[in-house]
Amino acid sequence: MDGSRGTAPWLAPDLLPEAEPGGGWGWWTGGRTWPMDLDLLRDELRQDPLRTKPPQVVLVTAPGAARALPAAEVPELREAVLGKFETILGGKVRRSAPLAALFGGLAVLGLLLGAPPGLLLLVAILFLDPASRLSEAWLDLRRLRRRPEAFLQQLGREIRFGWWLQGQARRKPWTTWILAGSWAAIYLLQVATGLDASVGAAGLVKAKVAAEPWRLLTGTMLHGSWLHIAMNAFAAVLLGTLIERVAHRHLLAPVWLLGALGGSLASWWLLPNGDSVGASGGLMAWLGFLVVLAWRRRELLPPDFFQGMARAVLAMALLGLFAWGIVDNAGHGGGLLVGALAAALIFRAPSGDLPLEAGWGLRISGLLGAAAFLALAVFTAAKVLSP
Repeated sequence: MDGSRGTAPWLAPDLLPEAEPGGGWGWWTGGRTWPMDLDLLRDELRQDPLRTKPPQVVLVTAPGAARALPAAEVPELREAVLGKFETILGGKVRRSAPLAALFGGLAVLGLLLGAPPGLLLLVAILFLDPASRLSEAWLDLRRLRRRPEAFLQQLGREIRFGWWLQGQARRKPWTTWILAGSWAAIYLLQVATGLDASVGAAGLVKAKVAAEPWRLLTGTMLHGSWLHIAMNAFAAVLLGTLIERVAHRHLLAPVWLLGALGGSLASWWLLPNGDSVGASGGLMAWLGFLVVLAWRRRELLPPDFFQGMARAVLAMALLGLFAWGIVDNAGHGGGLLVGALAAALIFRAPSGDLPLEAGWGLRISGLLGAAAFLALAVFTAAKVLSP
């Protein structure tokens, strides 16, 4: 890729493992090449979707190639790869459609009949997983049938990006874990002192914000139930790890704090009669940040990266619609907007490298953000434990 448009390690020509000198056709897995002739390799690709256990055929070696290659990038394997994914994607559509229809219908019926918000939330969660898998598989299958070459090119980019991410797994996302662990620790304090009492002491109680503005931030460190903290911790690990690896770990705390504050302000302004707790405003800021990052650096990232982030935003919108009685949609929207604006500022140049270089500005903002988050965690814990 032209360096003027930016570079990324997953685009490096030496990313994938070296092939054995003088080697021919083969299946690369487990750190070695399993030699086989071209016809047998094609059969392996065609049969692979029918297996109940991994590995999936992803990387292959070819005569004259210095490195292993995604099978999608090898012309001789084109038809076998397309047939393989026709089977995989068709199966996903057939399996996901009935579940998506069932839980989607239940969610709409519950909404029309005025079901309890907690039940609506549960049904909406059950609907979103098959609906997401269905939409993703249907769009990919449509692309495969209408533009097979574009599908293969996208698949090759996804495999290279996934290979790089797999290599990054050795570097643990400590910043993400520390933030999520802090929320979990504070939730345990809430349980010990009483959830209702902790919300009264440090939650975003709208009637008290004018006199105690610190509640705009302490409320974002609290959670209302084990399901609430579990969902937010799960989302934090997914989104935070991506930001740490694709952008930079120094961005996590500052973006979360800004999004948490923006979400609380939006909630206070737009929903003045409802109290609120939860880290979701800051997490939505991470999501908004990733959406804009994926769009602004789309020449570097695989196409499914932006599509995945956009689907996540749509999923959160649907979740907010079905469970509007217990989901703080104003807080979510405010956080999403703040995160998107932060990314638009950071990635305002039309091109650039990923991950970001840790210059002085980024280091200072990261240190200040981490210090502010730690201070907020201690202050919140003190408020929860206070009489």
